[in-house]
Amino acid sequence: MGNTCIFTIVSRNYLHYARTLMAGVEQFAPGADRLVGLCDERGDFDFSEENFDLLELRELEIPQIDKFIFRYTILELNTAIKPYIISALFQRGYKKVIYFDPDIRIYRSLDGMLSLLDEHQMLLTPHLTGPLDDDLFPSELNILVSGTYNLGYIGLCNTADMRRFAHWWEGKLYTECVVDVKRGLFVDQKWVDLAPGMYEGVYINRNPGWNTAYWDLKHRRVEVDDGEYSVNGEPLVFFHFSGFSGKATTLSKHQNRYSKKSAGAAVAALCRDYAAELEDNGLEQTRQLAYHYGQFVDGTPIPDFARYIYREDYDWERSVDNPYDSQGCANFLGYLNEPVTLNGKRIPWITRLAHKLYLARQDLQEVFPDLNGPEGKRFADWYILSAAEQVGFDECFILPVRHALSQLGDSDEDAPVAKRLVIRINQALYRLAWRYRYLIRPFMAEDLRHSVHRRLVDNLAGKMAPTARSHRDLELPRGINLFGYVNAESGTGQSARSSINNILAAGIPLAVVDFRENNISRMEANIQEGVLGDPRYNINLFHINADQTVNAIAHLGHEVLRGRYNIGYWAWELAEFPDEWLPAIPLLDEIWVPSDFCRDAIAAKADIPVVTIPHSIQSPPAPVTADPASLALPEHGTRFLVMFDALSIPERKNPDGAIEAFQRAKHDANIDAHLVIKVNNLDTSPDAAETLRALVAEDDSITLIEGYLTRQEINRLIASCEVFLSLHRSEGFGLGLAEAMLMGKAVIATNWSGNLEFMCADNSLLVDYRLVTLESDFGPYKAGQQWAEPDIASASRAIIALCDDPQLADRLGEVASRRIRDSFSAQRIGELISRRLQAIGEGEADPLM
Repeated sequence: MGNTCIFTIVSRNYLHYARTLMAGVEQFAPGADRLVGLCDERGDFDFSEENFDLLELRELEIPQIDKFIFRYTILELNTAIKPYIISALFQRGYKKVIYFDPDIRIYRSLDGMLSLLDEHQMLLTPHLTGPLDDDLFPSELNILVSGTYNLGYIGLCNTADMRRFAHWWEGKLYTECVVDVKRGLFVDQKWVDLAPGMYEGVYINRNPGWNTAYWDLKHRRVEVDDGEYSVNGEPLVFFHFSGFSGKATTLSKHQNRYSKKSAGAAVAALCRDYAAELEDNGLEQTRQLAYHYGQFVDGTPIPDFARYIYREDYDWERSVDNPYDSQGCANFLGYLNEPVTLNGKRIPWITRLAHKLYLARQDLQEVFPDLNGPEGKRFADWYILSAAEQVGFDECFILPVRHALSQLGDSDEDAPVAKRLVIRINQALYRLAWRYRYLIRPFMAEDLRHSVHRRLVDNLAGKMAPTARSHRDLELPRGINLFGYVNAESGTGQSARSSINNILAAGIPLAVVDFRENNISRMEANIQEGVLGDPRYNINLFHINADQTVNAIAHLGHEVLRGRYNIGYWAWELAEFPDEWLPAIPLLDEIWVPSDFCRDAIAAKADIPVVTIPHSIQSPPAPVTADPASLALPEHGTRFLVMFDALSIPERKNPDGAIEAFQRAKHDANIDAHLVIKVNNLDTSPDAAETLRALVAEDDSITLIEGYLTRQEINRLIASCEVFLSLHRSEGFGLGLAEAMLMGKAVIATNWSGNLEFMCADNSLLVDYRLVTLESDFGPYKAGQQWAEPDIASASRAIIALCDDPQLADRLGEVASRRIRDSFSAQRIGELISRRLQAIGEGEADPLM
């Protein structure tokens, strides 16, 4: 053991930070011992290969440690144990002890720091070394609230004074290591404001290269020269990446003064390198590790508000219960869910936990000022709808409130559909505002932001009752007004044209409104003559997807809805429908979708009927002759066709996967084959275009056809290829697949999503897949959602099988053509529409089909 120990404190999900810090300590203070205080349980995690020693939480001398742990949030607990570790290291005999927050990176030798501890007892760094003269966050007042000194760093010498200091600090943090701004407390930092007055030998280091961070960058200029960083001309010793995220553009989530870019090129480089180091040190693995003390023994997540109640309202000192054992857990859960008594009146629908949340939120107190009256029930409605998402309350904390309201018989769960739909749209808007409140903060004054937030809470609680729907006008003639991108050469346009065919086939009166707002596809597709006209019938059918419905109806004018039964025709390609599109639902009475896959996704979040009305697939008006030569395609071998529109997101359509499977098949078997890739609007996705064009340029067995073709040219292209190939990651329906099947083509496609409406093992070759979680956004498909990742080996085998056995391709094509012809003709789908309209007209529509 040396005479110096440098330590940090983490829970297991922050181990990647500790590894990065300790790598710097090892490099720049090689003679110091390294230690990590684990504010967690070791569990089954293997620490044997780490370059630091471990000191576990339960090894510390903390009285009634389970109660101590339970009182504090994870942030508070990680700071509360700091003086206990310092005392333990002093007891081990270390002469010098230095603490660094785990999100610090060291860039220079610490010899100078260690030398200062030969002269001084305590080393501190101030948050500010100059004034903040702008209106950004944090302000000087915010810094005063947090503390004069940043306790992400402290250096101590093992003297009698510092041992007394550590013991004094332990006593303060045993019960008062809290974030309580009203009382002037911010975890461990505020207490150390007193240290320079209480002890001799406290050195305040204003060196700009020490503890450089977002709070002091206004007074510090970071530069880099040949890989060496300096701050105001002094060497950078350590940089504090507080609030850092590798994926975020902002420098820290705790401020709005700097982005990584605006902080300067040197800071941007520091951030880029630091993010890479965190990745290398296991960020993806360790950040998923659960916090052992974050749940009750029965697995229920412990909300922070439960901890606040425990330390502020519950008699924890006299209680014999241990909150981390079964009996203590049961007793305390019961305590949290007991109704409160306010002004002598018991309120069954407001629990202790709900009331604690209410007392912490000024916005809730303003919107629901008197919980003893009707406002209390409105607050309970808000709590049921919002507490799980906003503060992570488990269902066991919401169920008692829901049950109490249900006993009254007037909860929103039992309210009319119109009222519940208004609540849903307000809930969606409120969720969006809450989720992105930190992004909005820099651009909206505080009083305006507060006003908007209060209005959203007010709306959510049901004070605003009007609905966008209106009563039907019985004088309007029977028929359908179809609004859509009817001339667009895209899947959405083809979907609208399909419905036109179906409605006409059923003999239903039709008026078509050509809507083009916000659609950039070419508009040269033809529709039947005589169908265009002003809306005059009793049913509206909006062939406009969910993301554009609100804007489209606003553009058309809300009067178009009045007196009519309003139907949206929507497609969605993933299993979860986006919350941000829910505001479109209250504008409609019903939603039609092309597949059961779409129906399941949308119906899970819609309180109106969601009905599967598939697309019909039209045969070419005249026989189509294969002519590969006219398309500059080889006349020998098996030709495979991939066809998509880049506006539909290349990552979803996955042409790269099709190329990989095709090339693997050629490598693994002696096949005579050619791959044709037909794509529209490729230049709208520059990265995908560059990748795709490069892949094609390297392989003369692949032909890329860019740009629009006429419908006749598309049909000739399909006819000139033997197999249609789609290794999509998701589809709402798959029009191209169905069109190829109708023309008797064998099809290879991913065995997931909307294409299973018409594809099965008897009529196509379905490719194995696994569901994967999106790690970043791709257009409307957001990180955290799931889609399919097709198995390339499975696809390659299917390609080889069809090349080796042309008769298999013929058999599949024959069965496929019959399936589409029999079940997806305009007459068949028109019958479905007629029956649905009859049910609507007779008032028998199933509320959730």
